[in-house]
Amino acid sequence: MKSKEELFEEIEKLKEVNLVDYICCTAGFRIDEERTNKENRSASSPKYVFVENEAGDKLLISRIYDSGRQQYVYKNLFNDFDKGNIFSFIKNRTENFSIPTAKKKIYNFEKNMKSGYYRTTGVDIHLEGDDLKNNTEGSLRELQRKYQVLPDFTNWEYLQSRGLSDEILSSHLCKNRIKNEYFYYPKLHSSIKPIAKYVNTVFPIYSFDGSTSFLCGYVRKNIGLKVTAADSKQSIGVWASDFKTNEKVTELVLTENPIDALSYCQLYLDFKTRNPYLTASNGELTKSQIELYQALISRLRPETIILANDNNCKGQLFNAKILSALSLHEDDYDKEYYQKNKLMMDAEINVGYKDKQNGELVWRFSYDKKHESMEKDKFIEDHIWQYKRVIHYYEKANEGLFLVNDEKYPFTIERKYNDYHSEIKLSFHNSQVNWIEINKSILALKFNNSEKIKLEIPKNVDFNDDLKEKQGILKEEHRSEELHSEKQEEK
Repeated sequence: MKSKEELFEEIEKLKEVNLVDYICCTAGFRIDEERTNKENRSASSPKYVFVENEAGDKLLISRIYDSGRQQYVYKNLFNDFDKGNIFSFIKNRTENFSIPTAKKKIYNFEKNMKSGYYRTTGVDIHLEGDDLKNNTEGSLRELQRKYQVLPDFTNWEYLQSRGLSDEILSSHLCKNRIKNEYFYYPKLHSSIKPIAKYVNTVFPIYSFDGSTSFLCGYVRKNIGLKVTAADSKQSIGVWASDFKTNEKVTELVLTENPIDALSYCQLYLDFKTRNPYLTASNGELTKSQIELYQALISRLRPETIILANDNNCKGQLFNAKILSALSLHEDDYDKEYYQKNKLMMDAEINVGYKDKQNGELVWRFSYDKKHESMEKDKFIEDHIWQYKRVIHYYEKANEGLFLVNDEKYPFTIERKYNDYHSEIKLSFHNSQVNWIEINKSILALKFNNSEKIKLEIPKNVDFNDDLKEKQGILKEEHRSEELHSEKQEEK
């Protein structure tokens, strides 16, 4: 049985199914070519598609960014209540609607597309660069205005309580990268000076459209509080510190939380003599955020990339997703290793939760456009031994972890091979230890344990807890929790 998170992820993914094809193939609509061409600057890459049927219904189909996905949406030009995503389309045309029934219809459609029973319209709406920015600008303008009028970062009490020093909070790293938000008690008289009830610490989220960065949201934080501002597009951006733009970035630090990033820096980096650049994905990691990280790495070419996510399954999965998608500049690899292992470094790697109890890692080797310059015989020759090398690595890992894993092999290995396409699928218990081993394997096989990439694992759950432990704050917090529990039990 699928968990709620898995069902949610499944439904969100189905919202990306090509709605133009679905409507035209299953509901008797056809594309209004004349109006579609008229409303788009590029006929070959439309951003809006108009469809109509014999009954006179006219629909406008487009795509939006939502939670890091490009989802198809539609609206009926003659019926304001007929609009939404693919599930809305099915619901508005089904008497006894249910999510399982809708899912079955979508999966049947995909099956018929693959079999050739349905023919594609050839239209695929895709948002890129300026389209993404324009798609979100309406709701973002007001958000950006609200952020700009927030007061400067002068109240440090909350971050000081988290163990961060005055030295780092007053440094260039935090300049214009944190703000405050004040809430006041009601004024009893106009002559009385307002008294602050509490002060939030605000972290901005920035995205990048290929040429410039833009604010796409912000997160409020305080004791027991973490709230993302309404209309924020958190899934397409990250928090980032300032850095010395006239110097080479020495460390690019990737974390889940801005406070963790600053804590790691305070613990391990000399930000006065070095030039670190700190980032945080704010508790999630989407495809758009990974693409943003790749853009930063390609543009800045940092001396070292530091993965400093949490010491739990989720944090180590984030590290695995980044490592799987990440690519370095060719000059940053050992040249001999790069030439000998190019297929392995180009392999498609997918990681994730197979189900609630198990994780999964898949390596795929394919002869595609990247290898057109390579003779097929040479590809087959390299493919065989690199495919075998990946399998051998995990077989050795199984042997090494046999006793540690209660005399069981942690990795179940499934193999599929032909000369031009192969797949190695690993299944394993969803534990922090196993995820760390998975990350070490990607570092070893794909990056040859390059010194340019460091996998840093906190002693506690995160690096802020490590910092607080070092300063004795964590022990005090645990003692307060114990006293609170004792009082609750007495009640």
